[in-house]
Amino acid sequence: MEVGESNYALLSSPYDSFMQKHLQHYGYFTGRSEVVKKYGFVPSKPQLITHSSDSDSSSSDEEQGPPHRRRSPHEHPEYKGRPLITDPKTAFRQNRLRCGLYLRSQNDESSFEPRWPTEIEVLPESRVRHIDVQPKQPELFNKPNPKDHMPYVRSADEDNGRTVFNYNPETCGYYMRSRIGGNRDGCRQAAVKIRDSDDTTVLFESRFESGNLMKAVQVGEFEYELYLRYDLYTKRNTQWFYFRLQNTQANKRYRFTIVNFFKSSSLYSNGMRPLMYSVHDAENNNIGWRRWGEEIVYYRNNLTAPDNPSANMYSLTWTCKFPNDNDTYYFAHCYPYTYSDLQDYLNGIQGDRIKSQYCKQKVLCRSLAGNFVYMLTITSPPVLSPVPEQQLKKGVVISARVHPGETNSSWMMKGLLDFLLSDSADAKLLRDTFVFKIIPMLNPDGVIVGNYRCSLSGRDLNRNYKTILKDAYPSIWHTREMIKRFMTEIELVLYCDFHGHSRKQNVFIYGCENKHLPKERLKERIFPAMFGKNDISKFSYDSCRFKVQKSKEGTGRVVMWSYYMRSRIGGNRDGCRQAAVKIRDSDDTTVLFESRFESGNLMKAVQVGEFEYELYLRYDLYTKRNTQWFYFRLQNTQANKRYRFTIVNFFKSSSLYSNGMRPLMYSVHDAENNKIGWRRWGEEIVYYRNNLTAPDNPSANMYSLTWTCKFPNDNDTYYFAHCYPYTYSDLQDYLNGIQGDRVKSQYCKQKVLCRSLAGNFVYMLTITSPPALSPVPEQQLKKGVVISARVHPGETNSSWMMKGLVDFLLSDSADAKLLRDTFVFKIIPMLNPDGVIVGNYRCSLSGRDLNRNYKTILKDAYPTIWHTREMIKRFMTEIELVLYCDFHGHSRKQNVFIYGCENKHLPKERLKERIFPAMFGKNDISKVYL
Repeated sequence: MEVGESNYALLSSPYDSFMQKHLQHYGYFTGRSEVVKKYGFVPSKPQLITHSSDSDSSSSDEEQGPPHRRRSPHEHPEYKGRPLITDPKTAFRQNRLRCGLYLRSQNDESSFEPRWPTEIEVLPESRVRHIDVQPKQPELFNKPNPKDHMPYVRSADEDNGRTVFNYNPETCGYYMRSRIGGNRDGCRQAAVKIRDSDDTTVLFESRFESGNLMKAVQVGEFEYELYLRYDLYTKRNTQWFYFRLQNTQANKRYRFTIVNFFKSSSLYSNGMRPLMYSVHDAENNNIGWRRWGEEIVYYRNNLTAPDNPSANMYSLTWTCKFPNDNDTYYFAHCYPYTYSDLQDYLNGIQGDRIKSQYCKQKVLCRSLAGNFVYMLTITSPPVLSPVPEQQLKKGVVISARVHPGETNSSWMMKGLLDFLLSDSADAKLLRDTFVFKIIPMLNPDGVIVGNYRCSLSGRDLNRNYKTILKDAYPSIWHTREMIKRFMTEIELVLYCDFHGHSRKQNVFIYGCENKHLPKERLKERIFPAMFGKNDISKFSYDSCRFKVQKSKEGTGRVVMWSYYMRSRIGGNRDGCRQAAVKIRDSDDTTVLFESRFESGNLMKAVQVGEFEYELYLRYDLYTKRNTQWFYFRLQNTQANKRYRFTIVNFFKSSSLYSNGMRPLMYSVHDAENNKIGWRRWGEEIVYYRNNLTAPDNPSANMYSLTWTCKFPNDNDTYYFAHCYPYTYSDLQDYLNGIQGDRVKSQYCKQKVLCRSLAGNFVYMLTITSPPALSPVPEQQLKKGVVISARVHPGETNSSWMMKGLVDFLLSDSADAKLLRDTFVFKIIPMLNPDGVIVGNYRCSLSGRDLNRNYKTILKDAYPTIWHTREMIKRFMTEIELVLYCDFHGHSRKQNVFIYGCENKHLPKERLKERIFPAMFGKNDISKVYL
């Protein structure tokens, strides 16, 4: 019997016999193959573990002994003196493990470099790196147009077009072995050569980590048809693309068409754009990945599937102009996140003295190609944890990237790890309460080679969680066994696997329905419902599914009876859907409204005349009340036409608009060209009761504000607002300016008091003269003052008062110096950042007025108020507190004034509360009204 052949009579188990026959289809237990021999695998001695100087994970290329005789493994020196294996099951396991599929040389066993199948060519150049910079503005979705061109695939006929890039790795149909750097023969010429400086041919490349492009055919001077490589060792699964372009020209319109997609629908049909990266813009302008392209169409083409001639293929086509000459560009389906990116990130955690206390890393196993599958354990160590016994903690397991092309799952994982290892109170609570086992990349081999769905087994790992084939699906087998062990040590409360989705919108969860356990029914919906309540703008509870289908029985979700969290590949569609009408042509006079920006508030605009609009404000989120604040944008207005705007759903029965106040207007053109900012604008202003009734009280009327105006410029962008906007980002910019000022930062120390309900920072400033600059001999002799603002988001004037106060306290005036020398100021400039961000008028995301909850014990529902109150308590134990003042605005009363607390029951203290307001009245009677 030849080496590599099997004698099935030796196998006592029918199952073992069946599996050995079955595994021949994947390269196990096969004889000599001419195709395999081409790549250096010699089946005559698969059992021999050699120690060659090459980094291949298989035996040497040289035959041992004469070619007419094949040496028995027991004749080889390494096997001399070893007893023959007589147990059939042991023989089966040994034969399987000796196959070249699992052998790797010793000299690169511990290398962290990515290991590639030896058929794959890898460019011998430095690793591709991209900067991670968020776009400064939300990126617009493409507006699909039925008239956009849908090119016929011309390169299906080899006589049509010119192949300018061709890289289709020749494989033997299954994975055999791996090597750092891939093919030992290096890279052949895959792209055409540029003839001269006038040659406009685009140079394509994809032979780098996670790259995927198989062929590019030039079918016009600036038009290319592109073919993606199928997942290795399969004839299916094309979705992920990531490739490089060079020799492009600026301001020329190019068309690219990817012609071999399998899926019949795509988010490209709903406005998603491909991602583009410019090396020049990254290095010189700090611009990272951005959505790019026009005339984007996803459609069925004239090609048929390679494994099913009756099924059509699909194309994605787009046009674009490149911004720079002599630049290098990349296109990708989603933001790339490679195996090397993960290793860099994990190295950063290990090198951080604080984070490494909470996060312990280990290698769970090696993948089929020998790449590391990492596992992190995140929890507070016993010395830092308030939980008296470590075993009282609960367990959580989270994994990601079982499908290599779903790169957004890795970005979700990175965000989760950043949060769990942060210094926020919520992260600390989670570390103190749970032990997190996290596997950030289940399929490193697929990620490295640029697969979309499969591992190097040619199979979808997410259909093999029931597997007993430890060697074929190592990451899945070891993950399942780890969870089994973990459950013997701790109560496991959650397993969640992160995914992306290429056809559904938003973020959502798939769970498992408890049909047969009445007491457990609907419990699986609690966790997704919590997400839906926390961020309705990004998470879609309506998209969640809980049905268990038979075809999904091998998935991690069903085998673990747990959750998938799936994120849309192209961002949040609900957050940026088409809200305004489309302009039909240049004669269309319809005003375009928008409010989906920070602090914006406009819910609906109805055109009731050619230049007349009725406007509805959005209620405070999670309420049916509180409309006063408005802030929205207008475009497509005409100069010198009289417009009428009427906001129809105010609740308050009176307003300063009845006493002469005008709305605020801002012109972008006038700001940029004439340095004119916000200004009061409008005529015929009336505030009055209308014919609508309140949504929560049908017996109560609503009120309207109406005004007319003429706009000064054509083709301009305008904003209207209730009061001068002051956003959360404005506050952050202001605080960054203070921190960057060498003098001011001596007097002003910033810290994060807590995080809001949505996780935004609530900042606290401490302003005083430092001991070295203070004439007060003992720091404790100073008095304490606490000042806060913006508990009501729509009262933006309170933020401007706060800015004026902080500017003064940090100035070099003698009065400011005296105040710093005499007092310690604790200042909280924005108590309700969540409400400010979403454009609420009065409430936080709890749906409640924070200013009615200072007695609260609900730390998690009203974190800013709870932490402010606790800070003041601590402050009063350290210092004598002489004043607390909260800044507000008022929508119905004139001037500046103070509300205090009367001392009725303390005769000696009576009227003292009026001293502070009286001081203001004496200082500026023109503004302060007593």
